[in-house]
Amino acid sequence: SAMAARGGRIVCAGDPANPNRVNISSYVPFGATTDPFPQFPASPQTSSDGWSFDVGPSPAEQILYMVDGDALYLLSNEAAYSIYDLSAPIGGAIPPLFRIVGKGIIGRRAATWAEQSL
Repeated sequence: SAMAARGGRIVCAGDPANPNRVNISSYVPFGATTDPFPQFPASPQTSSDGWSFDVGPSPAEQILYMVDGDALYLLSNEAAYSIYDLSAPIGGAIPPLFRIVGKGIIGRRAATWAEQSL
């Protein structure tokens, strides 16, 4: 499984039961003292809520590594993606997920190479 943090949210992926699912937590402001725990609701009601999406149509594609930089980079066994906006899609399509390259990573060494290259 893979995990990263970006913009006050926790992003998790690679659950063996659903390996191509990306789960994004609710927004938690830095320094919050009331209810500072991220939530992963089933359906978002506001753009600050948590949400999830599938990277590809098949569970054969598995998220192996995530890197936070100028965007959040999702590296799978089939491709590399980036997503900038993690706001929950309310009544619309998910924010743009850009496919950078159609080659996947395998293993931690390849992921480290990809991190340094991006």
